[in-house]
Amino acid sequence: MGSLYETSYPTHLVSVIERIFDSAPVLNPGQLTKNFHVREFYSGSTPVPEHLMGNLRRLAQNLQVLRDYLDLPITINSGYRTPDHNASIGGARNSQHLVAKAADIHVAGMTPSQVYCAVLRLIGAGRMEEGGLGIYTGHVHYDVRGAKARWTGGGASAPSCSH
Repeated sequence: MGSLYETSYPTHLVSVIERIFDSAPVLNPGQLTKNFHVREFYSGSTPVPEHLMGNLRRLAQNLQVLRDYLDLPITINSGYRTPDHNASIGGARNSQHLVAKAADIHVAGMTPSQVYCAVLRLIGAGRMEEGGLGIYTGHVHYDVRGAKARWTGGGASAPSCSH
C-alpha cells in the first residue's frame, strides 16, 4: 500500500510534483538566489527593510543571470543604502540604492568595461532587465529601475562594446 502522499494525488501529478521539488534549489534563510545572500546587500550593518525585499529579490535574480553567464563570483560593493548612508557618501538624492533596486559590483579578473559590456549583452538578449547601467573606474552600477539609463562616473569613459 502506498503512502498517503501517493494515494492522495493521481500518479501523473505525483511525478510532476517530485520533478519540481527535485530540481528546485534549496535555499537557506536569507539566501536570495544560488549565489547571493541578503547580507551582501546590507547598508553597513543595517538590514534591507522587509517592504523592499521584493525589489532586492528582483535585483539579485538579475545579478544571478550575470553570475551564471560569467561563471565568476560577483562582489557587491554597495547594495541597499539607508538615506543617511547614501548622503554620507554623496549618493544621488533619488538613488535606486535607497529602494534596494541597485548594486555597485566588481568581478575579480575583469575590468569594469568588460562587466559593463557583459551586462549590455545580457540586456540585449532579454536575459537581464533593462535598467540603469553606469561605469566607474572601479566598479559597475546596475539597477532594475524599469527604464533605460546609462552614464559614466568617477573619470571612467563609456566602453565600446561589440555585441
